[in-house]
Amino acid sequence: MDVPRARQVHKEGEVNISAYFPADVKSSLRLVQSRNGKNVKDCLAEALLDLFIKHDVPVPLSMKMSGDR
Repeated sequence: MDVPRARQVHKEGEVNISAYFPADVKSSLRLVQSRNGKNVKDCLAEALLDLFIKHDVPVPLSMKMSGDR
């Protein structure tokens, strides 16, 4: 009997955050990627950083250190 394996964590200490959006949202995200040369993770991290700042909530130190702001 095959035993299902646990999904691997991309990197130690990281978690998956996901949501479903209309297909055209993905198209817009891909356009942003093509214009700035960043990957999806970096684009979404930038958007989350903007959101945290806008709502005056603590920005995780890991985002401050890895961001280009």
